[in-house]
Amino acid sequence: MLGAALLVLWALPVQAQLTEGDTLRWKGQASLNSSLTQGNVERFLAIGEVAGSHHRHPVGLQGSIRYLYGTFGPFRTENDWTARCFAYWRPDRRLYPFIMALSESQLRRQIDYRVQVGVGLSVWFVRQRQGQLKFSLSTTAERTDYTADRLEGLGPLTHRRLEVMRLTARLAGQIVLLADRLSLSYEAWGQQSFSQPENQRLFLQAGFQSKLHRSIALQSRLLYLWESWVPPRVAAADLFWTAGFTIQLQSPAGTD
Repeated sequence: MLGAALLVLWALPVQAQLTEGDTLRWKGQASLNSSLTQGNVERFLAIGEVAGSHHRHPVGLQGSIRYLYGTFGPFRTENDWTARCFAYWRPDRRLYPFIMALSESQLRRQIDYRVQVGVGLSVWFVRQRQGQLKFSLSTTAERTDYTADRLEGLGPLTHRRLEVMRLTARLAGQIVLLADRLSLSYEAWGQQSFSQPENQRLFLQAGFQSKLHRSIALQSRLLYLWESWVPPRVAAADLFWTAGFTIQLQSPAGTD
């Protein structure tokens, strides 16, 4: 169960603990999870992730790289990677602009290569040490090259490629409890194609982090993913639970 859940970590954004509003000069986080089953069913799954943020007024930078590898018996089932990068202008303000870029490859969803670039605005509704809530709206240009030659709901693909402009809305927040030893995070975002009303995506996430040490934490998350257009025999929706550990390093504000 845990191993199957880790299949979708490629879809997670940079962790809520690495927010563009941080006053820390830099912050880094790394995680590693694995699962092994032998006997009647032989299954191996491993995922590694590194994420970081850097703030030097008036610019904030944030990024992450994830890699997932899995096998089922003699067959390779996962060989996925995702890279994300965000740049923010004056994230200390209540309303601020950002630019983003994403690239990824997913064996499981038959995506050979996908790239997104876009611009948007974020607004803080709540921004306190014990709680945060913000809303973002952005426009992105997306190109996806599939290994499949058709998508359910669309039909045949021209040159196995789909290009689209999307509107993305995102709501995210965090609550800190027990003298910073426990944090609860939640996030929801949706993507809508401008030219194809039935081409949509939805992402919902909720989870917690519990500190075991100043730099080590136990984490667990519940995640829901849905995409209207997928290749044949690929499920449109996934619901997963994930658990693992993170290691975090950081510098105080005002230092390089």
